[in-house]
Amino acid sequence: MFLPRQVNVRNRLTRRPSLSNKTPVDQEHKSINGSTSTSSTRLARSAFKNINDLKPEFIRAVECMIEVLFYRERETQKFHLTYLINKQEFWQGLKPSPTQANLKQCVKNLKNELFTFDEESHSIIRNEYKLDPNLDLFERIVYVEPFPATLSNKPFMLAGLLRECFSGFLPYLDIIPTPEGYAFVVLAHSISQETLTSLVIPQGWNLLSREEWTKREKMYMEYQADTMKSSSSAFFTEPIITNQSFRTNPDRASSSSVKYPESSERQFEPLEDDCKKSQTKHSESKRSFPKGLLTRLINLHPLTNKSTIQSLLRYVFSRQNPTATCEPMYIDYRKDETEAIVRWKSPEQAILCVSCFFNQKRKQDSHNDIRAHRKHNKTGPFISAELVEGSEEESYWNLIYGKVKI
Repeated sequence: MFLPRQVNVRNRLTRRPSLSNKTPVDQEHKSINGSTSTSSTRLARSAFKNINDLKPEFIRAVECMIEVLFYRERETQKFHLTYLINKQEFWQGLKPSPTQANLKQCVKNLKNELFTFDEESHSIIRNEYKLDPNLDLFERIVYVEPFPATLSNKPFMLAGLLRECFSGFLPYLDIIPTPEGYAFVVLAHSISQETLTSLVIPQGWNLLSREEWTKREKMYMEYQADTMKSSSSAFFTEPIITNQSFRTNPDRASSSSVKYPESSERQFEPLEDDCKKSQTKHSESKRSFPKGLLTRLINLHPLTNKSTIQSLLRYVFSRQNPTATCEPMYIDYRKDETEAIVRWKSPEQAILCVSCFFNQKRKQDSHNDIRAHRKHNKTGPFISAELVEGSEEESYWNLIYGKVKI
């Protein structure tokens, strides 16, 4: 069975390639300020008179950038080519370096229903394009494992290589890269695992729908649990050889003097006493736990992360009360989920969190949306918060104490 790389990946710190402080536009101006002969030669090399001078990977990546940029910045109706050039994080792994000359030749030949290019103003203009508001976001998310795995940290090169495969489901809405060898892409239309299996994809790549990825993760966790149970049961059923039988007949000790735990109950009496004591101490710790510190956040973006949630909480608190203190001690969240549990420093902060989201109707538009701006034309579901109380609160803290004990 194919196991998604994200399920079994280890948490490790990775360094992203450092980016120069100078934009490609600054570098172009620097080259122009040189000698006249050298600058004219460089300009002649950088100017693309024919679209065939650009690689297909570069053209497809630029088209993906424009689609994602228009989706992330929904209020933007048009932008200049230099605005796209200055998005340095978009150009990882792409060659040649972007200039107004090559981007102009690239964009003016693209035929995309989402945007058009105005050659006079060098601006990309948004067309009228409406997405289906009733379509579930989960049905449009695709888990991607590229080959080689380093492509997972080069989002638009990855999206460009898959553009022909997803031709009937575009435009792209978002691309979430990771340095761990996998990435997520969000399409404009829903796509099933059967359709993904039938697509012609690059050799060595793997594509999974959100439903299929969740199913494989669940199977993997069940397999891990069964493995732990089988290993622990094998330890307690291992035969025991007594010293007395070994002394009387060493040659037959391995066969005739084998005894199982049922016949050696006295040997385990001290261990049983210790186990009862530890259980008593553990039960005492279960009875006492802090109350009123847990809140559940609902309707988050499924591809968000803990740092984004923390920034969102601080912003929402500041909009409710500029002098309010926001001190989340821990955020319990897993990617691909729409809920999170926040542990606060004080019950007052937990109550204020519930009040903030009750008074402010906010909705995350993307995985890194740290403000979730309120808009009149937005439709739910909005982010909400509720206190975790009663038996659910007790079981949560007992689970935490159990992990600490282990």
